[in-house]
Amino acid sequence: MRGLVCMAAFISAGCSGAAFSAASGPLRGEFAVVEVDGAAVDASLSATVAFEDQGAVTGDAGCNRFGGSFKQDGGSISIGPLMSSRRACEPVIMETERKILASLQASRSLAVSEDGVVLLSGDAPHRIRLQPLPR
Repeated sequence: MRGLVCMAAFISAGCSGAAFSAASGPLRGEFAVVEVDGAAVDASLSATVAFEDQGAVTGDAGCNRFGGSFKQDGGSISIGPLMSSRRACEPVIMETERKILASLQASRSLAVSEDGVVLLSGDAPHRIRLQPLPR
């Protein structure tokens, strides 16, 4: 039961106690990918996503660099299509990378906490949590 409550809380507040609300301003900046589809992302992967002016999105999914476009309208977002380099890495890294890219492209809603943490959500199981990186 506690797991279900935490899952429901994650969807609305990230299980961190922080309150999330639909984004009202443009999404800009560079973020570390800290969670994808409910699982923590190993910090040693240094997976990042950057949302730039003119609707460009770029990043590193752990093994390969990627880029593409995004469109945002308040709390709604669409990302992709994304293109990426084609280096091969260890299977566990490649699986995490696959989940990151799939979750980004499946994202339909955007919520932001007061401290700048971003939650992108699409159809289950696609969710991704982004922590802002220092500028």
